[in-house]
Amino acid sequence: MHHYNASDMIDLLKRAYRGDSEASAAIQALTVPFAVAPDYSVLIVVQDKHATQDDNGLVRMLDKAPEEGSWRKQAADIYQCDEESAAWGSVPIPSRFVIREVKYADGVFRFISDAGETVAGTPAQIIRAMLNVSYTFNGVPEDEIERCFQSIPKTVVPPRVPQKTAADNPPIQDELLGTITFDERWQLFEGAIQANLQKIEIMINIDNREEVLTFLPAVRDVVSRLQDIDSTVKEFMADELLDHKNDDWLAEDEEPITRTEFIQRLSVKTLSFYEDGTFKIWYDDGDLFWGHSIMAHMNAEGEPENVDIHG
Repeated sequence: MHHYNASDMIDLLKRAYRGDSEASAAIQALTVPFAVAPDYSVLIVVQDKHATQDDNGLVRMLDKAPEEGSWRKQAADIYQCDEESAAWGSVPIPSRFVIREVKYADGVFRFISDAGETVAGTPAQIIRAMLNVSYTFNGVPEDEIERCFQSIPKTVVPPRVPQKTAADNPPIQDELLGTITFDERWQLFEGAIQANLQKIEIMINIDNREEVLTFLPAVRDVVSRLQDIDSTVKEFMADELLDHKNDDWLAEDEEPITRTEFIQRLSVKTLSFYEDGTFKIWYDDGDLFWGHSIMAHMNAEGEPENVDIHG
């Protein structure tokens, strides 16, 4: 069975959303269960993916086609786009709930199993309900996947709060961080710095200019110590992910990589700060994990607590 690559599907959906008839025809010709909104703003594709289950029963799913002889598990890939951007995510499907078809009506996607069972929800409900079991590094129990999946119809998505504008939050000029501007779409402040001849994005997840001004010393402190923090995080990532890379993420004919090579291929691309003092560091993976981003969760003291593979 054909495996549909996420980047290819995002490209198809963006083109179909803009009125490309060839792209919309290609989507309609998919050979796995799927459903798409009439305006091509949302597409859900259900397909088998490579999965593992350890001795403790923890299920881990990888974003790739099942290898010959390996365990496979259904996943629902959710693609969304609008005039400005496109995004995708993937959620695991309980093993007992084998999806036969997906239907769409009035903003709701309906999963229908071989046995005739139905679970339905909006994309926001599906993503929110399944958040804790989607691509978890250490794996999750099958019964937790089942519980989250069955909770989709009952999941409450908080209403959108009133959006602030750039007029509410004028740009901030900072001697170390440069110009920091308010992004109306994401309701946060953003900027960029240059480090080791590369651009690193800065995101401050606060929507109030006065609060950001108070918070800036914490951001400056991290940026001033970034070289040491980066070194610590890379060592932590090597401890957590090197075996995972060599066991599960080697391309065909690729040799296992060394710890030194693993660390050298990582590079910081985004620092994302939160008002409780914690922050996340997003890394370009240097194709270690086939283009997925690697994210380190950092505590308020600037120490890594755990890492995740995203995208």
